[in-house]
Amino acid sequence: MPAHRPGAARTRTELVGEIASARDVPPGCRYHTRCPYAMAACRTDDPALVDLGGGHRAACHLVSPTP
Repeated sequence: MPAHRPGAARTRTELVGEIASARDVPPGCRYHTRCPYAMAACRTDDPALVDLGGGHRAACHLVSPTP
């Protein structure tokens, strides 16, 4: 992403963990193998897509309504 202030220092976020196979998608959230915030539900349940307003949506158990 381009810096909104040219010359400003930026930090890089490095994702660790396994990248899920596109052919053999794991159960649950497809990012749970490398998400630092993954919890037990992420390994088994697919998160619902939630409208956050302002044209933003997210599919994450941290923002999903609890059934």
